[in-house]
Amino acid sequence: MYTDKEKFNEKLKINVSKKTDGYIEAVLKTCEDLGIDPSTVSKFLSRPMKEKIRAEGESNNLLPRSAKLPI
Repeated sequence: MYTDKEKFNEKLKINVSKKTDGYIEAVLKTCEDLGIDPSTVSKFLSRPMKEKIRAEGESNNLLPRSAKLPI
């Protein structure tokens, strides 16, 4: 199993830059490339990456929208 958080995030950033599908697809592609079960990948993701994935999920109506201040 692939256990290095920094290397996983580097590979993920490379996949994000190569594809225009977004962060969710890049995570799935990275998991496929490294042989990792997508349900266990959350421990490898950095906090900013989790926020980007959440924002993408909300914009694609995959997740309920979180409350935001009107600023």
